[in-house]
Amino acid sequence: MKALTAFLGTIALVVGGQVSVAAKDTVNLGNDRAQLYMGDTPMITTYGQGTANAPADTAQLFVTLTNINPNIIPDEDYEPVPLTEATLEPIFNTLAELGIDRSDIDFDVQTYQGYGYPQSTANFTIDLDRPTQNRIDTITETLQDTAEASDNFFWNNSYSQCTIEDMRSLQNEARLAAIADVRDRVDAMASAAGGRVGTLLNAIEVHSYLPLSTSCSPPGDLDSPGGIPEVSIEQWILMTFSLVQ
Repeated sequence: MKALTAFLGTIALVVGGQVSVAAKDTVNLGNDRAQLYMGDTPMITTYGQGTANAPADTAQLFVTLTNINPNIIPDEDYEPVPLTEATLEPIFNTLAELGIDRSDIDFDVQTYQGYGYPQSTANFTIDLDRPTQNRIDTITETLQDTAEASDNFFWNNSYSQCTIEDMRSLQNEARLAAIADVRDRVDAMASAAGGRVGTLLNAIEVHSYLPLSTSCSPPGDLDSPGGIPEVSIEQWILMTFSLVQ
């Protein structure tokens, strides 16, 4: 966001496409748009940050396996076994033992030629309803144990993502927290300046670089009932008020 200061007592807050002058006239500034406040009214501007968390409704666990043993240095005689659904059957068996239906598993294998031998990567996406952090951890650790016991496939990495159904309510909760943060900041600023906060003149929502965190954040108490991981959302808002002296 840019700030544009105009001479003759006009102050402009740049927010993107055109300029409104006294709410009547418009002036084009290319890709910038500024709202001009005419006259000598003292103003005070600050931002607020709000976050909100909610238990996840669903989760996806992403697991990647490879046919390259990370504990050896391949030579010209190295011949890894290409990954197929058949060679990965122990993984499917483990998931079945964990109570995960085959319909909740998305699976694909990518094989390419590298360094004189075929290299394969297997990607698993496992859907979980009403997940608990212990459930996610148990599945991950058990699959790692299965990979460590195999000579045909090896653990590469894993991560999880969580989502909720009612994202709008969570966003509004974060927005209200951001506005409350603005009020705390602007009241302190006005008091330090020897005045008080007057009328709201402008408010702009500012999207954060990571407005929604879909990483499954562990709940504060893993042993609490359910132990459901959380989804977090962040909201920023920029507000301008008149400053009463």
